[in-house]
Amino acid sequence: MGLWRVRATVDDRPGYLAVLTASLALKAVNILAVQVHTTEAGAVDDFLVDAPDAFTEEDLLAAVEKGRGRDAWV
Repeated sequence: MGLWRVRATVDDRPGYLAVLTASLALKAVNILAVQVHTTEAGAVDDFLVDAPDAFTEEDLLAAVEKGRGRDAWV
């Protein structure tokens, strides 16, 4: 498994963080730590994750986008 830092913005609405974390979990990505920062554009979520060794930056970005994350970087 490989450690990655991921940051993404999600709408600051009930359940949106859950959708993002579920999208990561479906790809066997384990969230080790999370910090949420509220901004006018939405909630900016910082994650430290443990992902499968075969995962690439593009794989993580795709999982974040599927989970309604935007403006993501890995």
